[in-house]
Amino acid sequence: MTETFESRGRVPRVPLRITLVAVLVALVAVALAATAVTATSLLKQYLLDQRDAELRDTARNYTRLDGLLQLCLAEPAWPQPTPTYVACLAPDDADPIVLGGPRLAARDMPEIDEDTADKLRSGAGPTTVDSDGPTNWRMASEELPDGYTVIVGSDLRGDARAIGRLVRIEVVVGLVVLALLGAAGYLLVRNSLRPLAEVERTAQAIAAGDLSRRVPAGDERTEVGRLSTALNGMLSRIETAFRAQQISEEQARSSENRMRRFVADASHELRTPLTSIR
Repeated sequence: MTETFESRGRVPRVPLRITLVAVLVALVAVALAATAVTATSLLKQYLLDQRDAELRDTARNYTRLDGLLQLCLAEPAWPQPTPTYVACLAPDDADPIVLGGPRLAARDMPEIDEDTADKLRSGAGPTTVDSDGPTNWRMASEELPDGYTVIVGSDLRGDARAIGRLVRIEVVVGLVVLALLGAAGYLLVRNSLRPLAEVERTAQAIAAGDLSRRVPAGDERTEVGRLSTALNGMLSRIETAFRAQQISEEQARSSENRMRRFVADASHELRTPLTSIR
């Protein structure tokens, strides 16, 4: 019953070559994942820094335009098509006065609430603003006279597409590298452990009674080579001891046979005089 429970609870052993390759692939996968996450984060931050610098320059350029404040006060009903989002924030009013922007759906335009408006007025630096759609915006601001603030923004769809493309490339390249590494590692480990298969076959032959078999000698600089040398030395001593034991047993049997013949001869010689006396 104990053996049954032990056999049921025993975890199936995985071949050594499979274990080594799996560990190698797992370590490389972790390294590739860490590298990919780091590269993606650095690229995302770089693109964001570039976008922030462009938005600051654009906001400063708008503050130098003559008539910008009058345009904000006029509150145009139809914003002009521009590549960047341009608007004004009136004092104590979170609703932006849109002066221009790209032709996008209303749900893709930035949603500026009270907190976002206060942050833009404070001049704390560029900030990310969400929309009702999938588009996010990066926005910067500069002060205007009379408490007004000009804000400019740029949607981050281009950055998101670039980062998404990088992630896809990293995944594909990572899978290809892992597949090639797994195949190369399996071949390398199999060739490296091939002498162990010779050791296994030699042990099977010795177990069958062939004590003259030896393990093929390997390079002494490798673990398998040193193992082969040690096994050959051990097998030589075992064979010598076994041969000596066989010789000793044969000598013992020969001595026993001679003793039996001597006893039989002595008994015969003693029996003949006794018969004559009778």
